[in-house]
Formats: sequence, structure tokens, C-alpha cells
Amino acid sequence: KRRLFGVGGVEVSLPWKRSLYLTATAFPMRSLHHELAHTFGAAFGDPILGLSMKWLPVPQFNTALLEGFAVAMDPRPRYRMDIHAQAATLDRLGVRPNLEALMGLGFYQFASARAYTASGAFVRWLLETRGGARVGELYATAGDFESVYGENLPDLEAQWLEFLRAVPLDAQSIAS
Repeated sequence: KRRLFGVGGVEVSLPWKRSLYLTATAFPMRSLHHELAHTFGAAFGDPILGLSMKWLPVPQFNTALLEGFAVAMDPRPRYRMDIHAQAATLDRLGVRPNLEALMGLGFYQFASARAYTASGAFVRWLLETRGGARVGELYATAGDFESVYGENLPDLEAQWLEFLRAVPLDAQSIAS
């Protein structure tokens, strides 16, 4: 991995090859579900790379959907919280990224833990409220929310925030 991709100590999926490159670690491997989700997500992605991307009229890549899909497919809790509680914590602390800014390549302007959590929780919410087939369509369009859901991203974000703000959190979870 280090010689081919410049990454020796991390796991990586190459959706266009339908393959994974993993580091030998003890079971359970924390990132295995995430990397498998990238590989399986290729079934929804563009026909060349298998990514959340569209080529015309200009190439458009959506990192928030690519990574959000992988996080959403790994529902195991972290920090003793599920993905919704993690995103609700970010929201209550005032550090949750705005979804419009997060989409596309804007994903990279945020701290990775916040970007992965927010995009993953949003995609998980879409899965739970609108179904997997439509999330697959959204992934394939690199985020054309209007054509897939008949709603724009700000309206969907408002609905998601209403959901997040109803997630019960205890003070200890927020503090940690």
C-alpha cells in the first residue's frame, strides 16, 4: 500500500477495482465495515470509478456522500453513542458542519471527525426515512437532492436537524 498509494498504515478501498487494501490488525478491525461499504457503494457510483460522481456537463465529485455512505453503513456505536447521538452532540456544541458547505469537495475544509460524523449521520437518516434505493440514486447523482427527493438540501437539512434536536443526550455524553 505504501509503495502503490503512499499510505502504509491505513485501510483503503478502491471502488473502481472492487478491492480493499487492509493492514493486518487484531479482530475486530475497526475500519473493515467502512472500507467494505466503499467497495459495495461502487454498485451505485459512476460507471468508471464507482464513486459518488457525475461526469457531465463537468466532473462533479461528492466526498460527503462517498464518506457519509460508508459511515452510515457501519452502525456500530463510538464513544458509547450511535451516529445520530454523535451528530446531535456536534449540533448542541455548535460545531456541526452545515450540510451545504460539507457537500462536494467542501468536505475537506472541516475537521475530519466532524465531517465524517455529520455526513454519516445525515446519510443514515436519509436511509432510515427515505430508503436505501433513493440513497443509491443520490449517490449516483453526486448529490442532486431535487431530482432524487423532490426537495432541496436546505429543506432536508432542516428536517434532519429537527430529528437531531429530539435525540436524547445526557450531560456525560456531551462532555466526553
